[in-house]
Amino acid sequence: VLKFCSYYSFCSSKMLLRIAVAVGICALIALTHAQCSGSVNTNPVSTDSPTLIRSTTNGKLYLAGAPGSQVYIAHLYGSPYQMGYAHGQLFQQELSKIMGEVFAYLDDQADEILKKLPKDLREFVAKYGLEAALQLTHMLTKPYTPDYFYDEIRGIADGSGYSYEKLVWVQMLPELIKAQCTIVGAWGSATTLSVNGSLVQLRALDWATDGPFQQYPVVWVYHPTG
Repeated sequence: VLKFCSYYSFCSSKMLLRIAVAVGICALIALTHAQCSGSVNTNPVSTDSPTLIRSTTNGKLYLAGAPGSQVYIAHLYGSPYQMGYAHGQLFQQELSKIMGEVFAYLDDQADEILKKLPKDLREFVAKYGLEAALQLTHMLTKPYTPDYFYDEIRGIADGSGYSYEKLVWVQMLPELIKAQCTIVGAWGSATTLSVNGSLVQLRALDWATDGPFQQYPVVWVYHPTG
């Protein structure tokens, strides 16, 4: 859920600089991992203004890019719960569809997921199922997770009508399997010329493309209050 470019009036120049730096970091990663398989992305950079397709009290949803390489741009406003609620309203149809596909995909990939787990946890999943393991992960990590995280998920559930419990479970998958997706950060002298030395962080979803995760690429722009 990522990307992009030169858009509308309330997309500030500072934000565009941050995106440009992140894209530059991606390019450096690609150059230093030339041995990786895959094809070069030759999609042109879209400079057209995004189209507003949905709006709600605390959110606006735009669509940008050429057909075949389109990306959503979602602006969310308010408290964590309010932003989550807007998220759920804006993506109600997509959320219901993709969550069903995600859990079906995880069921199909159960054997591969089990290989990534310690022996005791493999036995737990084999006996009680993947959802029980995700719930256990949630219970173990909740004391170390800030409340705003759950407030936002509760908002998504209330705004979309989708199961709060399942929304929490799917957030636990990376922790359960100890996912090690690519993360890179730059700050200080590395970003002085672009964002005055502020931190720019990028996290990639290093997952196979045969699953549903890449179906709805989104740029999330948060406008928190307080």
